[in-house]
Amino acid sequence: MEKSKLKLEYKKLIRNGDLELAEAKLNEIHSIFSDSKYIKKEIKKEIINDNLDDLIKLKGIGKETLADIKRIYKNPEELKKAILTDSVPLRNNIVKKLKKYYKL
Repeated sequence: MEKSKLKLEYKKLIRNGDLELAEAKLNEIHSIFSDSKYIKKEIKKEIINDNLDDLIKLKGIGKETLADIKRIYKNPEELKKAILTDSVPLRNNIVKKLKKYYKL
C-alpha cells in the first residue's frame, strides 16, 4: 500500500477517535518505511490542525466565529486556501490569528 493511502487512513482513524487503531496504523507505516522517525513526525504534523473545531482554542474565536467559519468552509484545507488568497470574510485580527495558527 502506498504511503499516502496509509497516511489518509491514519488521519481518518484519528478524526474518528480510534486512537488504538491509529497507533496500530502508525506502527504499520513504521514497519513498512525505513525512515520511521521522520515519517511519524511528518504524519503527526499533518494531522495537527486537521479539524476546524480545534480553532475554538484560539483566543478571540468563540462559538459564533467558529460557527461562521464552519458554515463557510468544510475543512481546514479550504480555510487555508482562502487565507492564502486573502478571501476570508472575517475580521482582520481573526485572520491574523488563523495565519499564525496554520503557520501561513
